[in-house]
Amino acid sequence: MVESKEGTMLNKEEGPENNVPHFYADLKDILSIFHNFDIEKIHHTDYCYINNDKKIVNIII
Repeated sequence: MVESKEGTMLNKEEGPENNVPHFYADLKDILSIFHNFDIEKIHHTDYCYINNDKKIVNIII
């Protein structure tokens, strides 16, 4: 992935998401961006690989 603007990454790997922008934000960013909204739930999914085995971690705030 290559950063194109702050918080936005472009996937440069071959495949259907090549050059598709992905926006990444932390909790502080989310609360700032959506400050005019009543947030009921934030669901964070983290993908990690251990010995080439994909693991998914879900966190609900």
